[in-house]
Amino acid sequence: MQIHVKQPIDYDDGVGNVRAHPWERNEHGHQYYDFKRHPELIAQVLEDFRPWAAHDGIQVFYELLRWLNGPDSLLESNDCAFRGPTKNSQPQYRKEMGCKGRLMLFFRQLDLNLSQKSVLWLVNELYAALKSAPASPFCSAEISVVETHFTDLLERTENERRGWEIVITSWAWGESEHETMETLKTFFEALSTTLKLVSGKVPAKRGDKSIGL
Repeated sequence: MQIHVKQPIDYDDGVGNVRAHPWERNEHGHQYYDFKRHPELIAQVLEDFRPWAAHDGIQVFYELLRWLNGPDSLLESNDCAFRGPTKNSQPQYRKEMGCKGRLMLFFRQLDLNLSQKSVLWLVNELYAALKSAPASPFCSAEISVVETHFTDLLERTENERRGWEIVITSWAWGESEHETMETLKTFFEALSTTLKLVSGKVPAKRGDKSIGL
């Protein structure tokens, strides 16, 4: 699996230059849902994923989100997107079909996301863990960051609420819809393993100097 890491500067992949957490309903009618409080909504409100829910890979992703936003995780998600299998437009992968997804996440302790040092630590840990996680050779991922306004940090000024969140963009390829989605399943399994490993390294509270956050 190939992982490409970008530095946290000028990242924009159609998600906008500055995001917000939590965010309001957008021009496409999508809105933010707090899966920490309402994990039961995961399979209901993710419109991009519902048409493909019969595939095991999507169920693996749903379970990943439940864990990521659950009590055992020190991270959480903010947004995700998916474009199901279509004709492959990337000739370096000699498969007929390809799909693309996106997951955005950050430290659950929100003030950690205001530190570029902390966010770069998270990028590097995700990169190292995901690069070594077993998955199909016909899936790929890119780790980037996007500037984010953390509106819930009410004790800080508007300017002090600016930080970053992680964007993990993924691709999977196959000769058919089924094969493509099976490839994607191996990526989501690798991502789940990665997130659990990295979350376990995050300090439970700021001030723990073991990783310099």
